[in-house]
Amino acid sequence: MGIRLRVRRVGKLPFKKIAEIDKESFDPTDFEGSVKYVGLNSIVENSGKIIDVETITEGDVKSNKYKFSPEHILYGEIASLFEQSSLS
Repeated sequence: MGIRLRVRRVGKLPFKKIAEIDKESFDPTDFEGSVKYVGLNSIVENSGKIIDVETITEGDVKSNKYKFSPEHILYGEIASLFEQSSLS
């Protein structure tokens, strides 16, 4: 059994009208062992493909990061010329 997704054009809408921003974060100083890490460099521009997922251990990352699961859409923007997004 699969899920069929229908997409229709609705023009320009504010992001908050079509999605909810989930701000659940992960404190890198508060875990033991290792976790998977997806950075902007892990998402191929204009394709949404996720590559080079890293496994990080305690101390590899210093600042909080957002948690995500298969229900999330990842979006990142370094500058308006470099937008990347992916379905997780």
